[in-house]
Amino acid sequence: MNSTDYSYVARNMVLSREAQNRYPRVLFLPWSVGDSDEGPEAMARGLNAEGWKVTLEPEAMSISRAPVERLIRFPSWISRKLRGLQSMIRSIPKCDLVHISCQSVHQIVREGLLSLVLARFFGKKVVLNFSSAETERLLEQRGKWLMPFLKLADTIVVGSRYLQKVFSRADLETSILVRPRALETIRHRTRTKLQPRILVDCALEPDLNVGCAIRAYKLVKQKYPRAELIVVGDGSERSKLESLIERDNFHNVEFRGKLSRAETVELYHGCDLFLHTPLTDESPTSLVRAFAAGLPVVLTDADGLLHMVRDGVSALVATVGDHVAVADMIIELIENPELAEKLSQQGRGEA
Repeated sequence: MNSTDYSYVARNMVLSREAQNRYPRVLFLPWSVGDSDEGPEAMARGLNAEGWKVTLEPEAMSISRAPVERLIRFPSWISRKLRGLQSMIRSIPKCDLVHISCQSVHQIVREGLLSLVLARFFGKKVVLNFSSAETERLLEQRGKWLMPFLKLADTIVVGSRYLQKVFSRADLETSILVRPRALETIRHRTRTKLQPRILVDCALEPDLNVGCAIRAYKLVKQKYPRAELIVVGDGSERSKLESLIERDNFHNVEFRGKLSRAETVELYHGCDLFLHTPLTDESPTSLVRAFAAGLPVVLTDADGLLHMVRDGVSALVATVGDHVAVADMIIELIENPELAEKLSQQGRGEA
């Protein structure tokens, strides 16, 4: 991480230098292990480099078995909860401030609220960090009972103006801090004539709607049989998506699963079009990588994305769920090298 990253993670705690003396020990409660160059792990490394005493607690809500099982046998999901609860009860009293990363609705409801209540019970300062566009739906559906919990936090941090507006509609103040992305290793290359080798890079979960991308690709392949689709990422929808491809019997689709950062960068360099068709998403890093690599971008107008793109200038934007329109835009880029080149060159400035 460079000095910009260190500066970011310090500001993300919403604490001044004076506050560092008051709250020197920070506990991170992340619920998943992400890219080692991003997310809570990177924030912890950066804060430690600036003189904070930061502790990560990946065990909370994630360890598969609890010591208590030696005496009483519990189902595995209860064991995980007990182990996570034990971990938090042991760790929270030792810190001065608790930073809770809420990366999905599941994490907020089932895990984040418990750690928030425990932190307040022990009298600790709390920062809630939201990075999921699903938050809007959560506040609409469960806002009445969720609001008292959210008000327990000392500060709520969001990563975009979109999420800030979502919380403001619920009368909750937030601090907006856009995370800088490490793009030094990504080499920009202007694309003109597309093969096409299409890249999808996201979690394979229902809200990311990768099925729409696959259906669009199927239409493209009918006209361009040599087209390829590479899907990076994993999730609960993977087997369903693979079954869709096998059922319809079309080829040149690869599921690569989760890749290292170096493997991901190499793949961005090797593809020539980026496709993203979510129902909802929040400022995805993959889109920034696509811009940096010079990939022309086709995506849908999902909440949380429109603040990042300009239709016809930096990307081609279709209506959410309209795989036919998505396919038409891909074909347009294949058949219009001038447009592909325009979007590709624009990507450098966008990133």
